[in-house]
Amino acid sequence: MQKGFFDAEKIYPIGEFTDDWCFEIVKRNIGWYPEIYKLKDKNGKRVFKHNNCLPCKNMNLKDFEAVKEYYPAYHNEAIKLSAKLKKYWGRSEDDFYFTFGRELGQESTCGNCKW
Repeated sequence: MQKGFFDAEKIYPIGEFTDDWCFEIVKRNIGWYPEIYKLKDKNGKRVFKHNNCLPCKNMNLKDFEAVKEYYPAYHNEAIKLSAKLKKYWGRSEDDFYFTFGRELGQESTCGNCKW
């Protein structure tokens, strides 16, 4: 294996630049970027780090909770689809079912199991 092949500067070649720098380059050369990137948390960090499917099968629980907050209609449809398919969204089945339940609007009342 080549020495330094997985060094951070090779994996993230523009990692030292800010989001604003990246967005300025994109806006200047492409003309636009998705509005979802403008959503920031209280610390000024982007809420959504990428703009794949919303919601995304690979989301962490925090990401899926952000979908619920910023895009409640998408979240509700995702919950309905989850119940219909009997499949969960995100990376953790335990987190998803314990937090969101198996039916739309159903809250967990059990601290020992996942439904």
